[in-house]
Order: sequence, then structure tokens, then C-alpha cells
Amino acid sequence: MPDLHQLASSAESGGGASTPEQIAEEESVDLEQVETARQWLGDHDPAQRIAGAQQLAAYPTPEAGRYLLVALRQDRVGEVRAAAAESLGYFDQPALPVYDALITALRDPEEAVRFNAFSALQTLMDKLVDQPRLLARLQAKLKQTLKSKKLPADSRVAVDSYLQDQSP
Repeated sequence: MPDLHQLASSAESGGGASTPEQIAEEESVDLEQVETARQWLGDHDPAQRIAGAQQLAAYPTPEAGRYLLVALRQDRVGEVRAAAAESLGYFDQPALPVYDALITALRDPEEAVRFNAFSALQTLMDKLVDQPRLLARLQAKLKQTLKSKKLPADSRVAVDSYLQDQSP
């Protein structure tokens, strides 16, 4: 078994586990990147807001998720909402409001937002094989959404097809 000196040498050479200091520094950098992306989401330039949403995909933290939810729900530019929806698809275990917001986004007036929301939702739901209750709840919400007259045809077809594929 290697001693601490060997482990430290291995870590310094890039061949071992991270030290507590390295982990703390990585977490600090992550926080800085999330904060930078949050600032970009508040910029007047839609291209900068899109970049902020895309950057948050690389840092799928609860805080990043909250920022993306605000962008998905409230940004006036469809491309920004679409980028936020897409980025949410990179989260491993998002909070329940993420699923709800993506389902709601299936009724967005912009096709790109609806497409990205459905794609993200499908990706996230495909990861729920070990959470059958949550998966069943979300599938029930999608079935209920199909009944809405406000659901655009493209979303209706995508959701219906997905649910049929999931049926035993």
C-alpha cells in the first residue's frame, strides 16, 4: 500500500486522486463559472444570454438549474429559452421543478424551445429507470398534457410517440 508521500507525488504528477486542496480549487472555479454564466444570463444581448445558458450545462448544480429555469420560463427571446431547455438536459438528477418546467415548455410558442424541451425531458426521463415512481408521475403528467388543446401539434406527436414507446 502506498504511503502519503507516494500518493502526493502521484497526485502532483497527474496520476492519482485529487487532494483536498485541488478539490476545493475545482469547486471554487465551478462556482466562479456558474456566477459568470448567471451574469451573462442577465445581459441585454441575447447571444450573451445564450452563451450563459450553454455554459451552465457544464456545471449542473442546483444553483445552475435555478438560473436555467428562470431563463426557460421568463426570457423573452426564444433562442435563449431553447438554450436553457437544452442545457437542463445535461443534469443527472434535476429537481422536480425542472421536469415541470420542461413539460410546460412543450407549449412554448417557439418550435425550437418545444423541441429542446422535449429532447431534454426525454433524456432526463430515460435516466429514471431506477426511480419508477417519478417516471410514472412524469408519464402521467405527459398523458395529461396530451389532453390540452394548447399543446402544439409537433409536441403532441412527440409526446404521444414517446409514451407509446414506453408502454409495455
